[in-house]
Amino acid sequence: MPLILPHFVRRQKQSGGCTVHLQTIFTFIEEDIMSQLSEEQRALHAQISTAADRAVSQAFTEDQVAARVRDWERGLGHAPTTAELATYLLHEMRGLLEDTLFEFMDQRQH
Repeated sequence: MPLILPHFVRRQKQSGGCTVHLQTIFTFIEEDIMSQLSEEQRALHAQISTAADRAVSQAFTEDQVAARVRDWERGLGHAPTTAELATYLLHEMRGLLEDTLFEFMDQRQH
């Protein structure tokens, strides 16, 4: 996979594109990876993706994130910086996605 990104950026420069957006790069990489999967693997990916989307949308609403910021302010006496909040939320999301994946795997085994 390390070769995909330089190839994509090189192709963008040759076509006259002056800006390469991160989302575009991620979409290109995902499409490339998905094209290499079997039908069964693509179906499994779709199921996992749906479960992860559902879990994240339920656990990370705007109100819930705002409540976490308020709790942080009360607990530490200051509002979190953007970097602190992003780091905290990424760790929270990682744990949530890990739990979601284990639940998904348990459901598939039964």
